[in-house]
Amino acid sequence: MGREQNYKKKTFKNESHEKKIVNKKIIFFNMIYLMVLFVVCFIGGILLGFLTTSYTSEINIIQNEDNVFQFLLKNEKIIIGGKLNIKFRVDNKTMLSYVFNSESVKYFYYPVGQNSNCLLYNGGLEEKSANQEPLKYKRYEISQDYKNEVQPMYNDCKRFHKIYFSVKLDQLYMSNELRKIYNDKSYEFVFYCNCYMDDKVHAYFNAKPVYKNVILKNLRNNPKLLN
Repeated sequence: MGREQNYKKKTFKNESHEKKIVNKKIIFFNMIYLMVLFVVCFIGGILLGFLTTSYTSEINIIQNEDNVFQFLLKNEKIIIGGKLNIKFRVDNKTMLSYVFNSESVKYFYYPVGQNSNCLLYNGGLEEKSANQEPLKYKRYEISQDYKNEVQPMYNDCKRFHKIYFSVKLDQLYMSNELRKIYNDKSYEFVFYCNCYMDDKVHAYFNAKPVYKNVILKNLRNNPKLLN
């Protein structure tokens, strides 16, 4: 009788121990399942945020004294051009990182006219950039055929010692590793170049100013002219 009771106690203890082991395994696998579910939801939430968050940015041009434009007489030829150091500040309004791109970059000359506070029109020099790098050098050899349309630039340089240009950014898009978002906005930023001229060029620029929508047309930009 005593042996039978001891056997029943051992059997009960073994069954109880096995149930505890099974319960621990169930709890362990439930914890693993919940952890995996949490990680999946966490990653899914991040991806959803990337895909649904609107990208907003504030873009400004940084004015600096490094932009220089010159009128020179070199080897009996009139050379005009400058060195541009165009820099932008892009303020990201989101916590996400992205790259700002423009598929169309154009440059314009703004004639100042008689008053340095008055920009006459948005016209003049227009040139598309073939890549995303800012244009650094503009240098042209000026013949008699282009004398009249360059005269306004000479007048501004002589009177104000500055020439105003603008850079226009179109076909914008922002991209990161997950998506590419096009922006229907366009931006145009006015900046100035400090202007210097050779005293020998004054005798050449005595023509009547002619204002054209596009100036220096068909002239090749040659950065080596002012080397």
